[in-house]
Amino acid sequence: LERTGALCLCRAQPLDGPAMTRTGQVIAWARSCWLGRGPDGVERVNSVDTATHGAAYRRSVFHMVGEFDENFDACEDLEFTTRVWKAGIDAYTDTRLTVHERPRATLRALLYEMLRTGRGTSRLMRKHSDCASVAQVAPLGILLAVLLALVAWWRLPPVMAAVVTLPLLAFPLVVAVTSCRLGLEHGFRAGWKAPWVFAGIYLGQGAGLLLEYLWPTEIAAAEPMAEMVAAELGMARVRRSGRAA
Repeated sequence: LERTGALCLCRAQPLDGPAMTRTGQVIAWARSCWLGRGPDGVERVNSVDTATHGAAYRRSVFHMVGEFDENFDACEDLEFTTRVWKAGIDAYTDTRLTVHERPRATLRALLYEMLRTGRGTSRLMRKHSDCASVAQVAPLGILLAVLLALVAWWRLPPVMAAVVTLPLLAFPLVVAVTSCRLGLEHGFRAGWKAPWVFAGIYLGQGAGLLLEYLWPTEIAAAEPMAEMVAAELGMARVRRSGRAA
């Protein structure tokens, strides 16, 4: 903080902390691959945005953009760092700041975490609609596809149900291929449990998104202070550049 002058420090958060169980180790392997939507590493030393990696802040940041929104049960950190990012506050990262996260020990614990994450993501998109992305709603699309397939096989003749569900087989195929790769790298147990982990990740987040959409939680409006701080910081940078010139 002293050397860079940044108001925020960001960290990588790989899911490689000690696993409590064998299932937890498989969860770590599955979530660390591209399909697992796990935390990514920061492999550089540079100025960055805070949208997903914000971790430590100077006290002045809270005076600038406000405190954590306590209406959020999950993703409250992402909501706060989104405001920090919108305010244009300088952030810095370094591989020496890495935090090694421990994976969940059971599939049940993972599913509960994903449900909370889904609800939190839905609230985040409602409060900051300009930051919403397709990746955030992808789990809901997968959940609805699964429900559509179940309804099709329940209500339609087998031939029509097969036609309806055939395009929906793409995701299970990707899961199967990725699970086989994990099995080749880490053993049969990883390949056998990985599909259940991926199901917990996507269906859990999708269910959380759907529940929050059907029974939304009251949330505070986005802080207008972020835009004001961004403008003030921009003017300050212009003045510093003028003095340097």
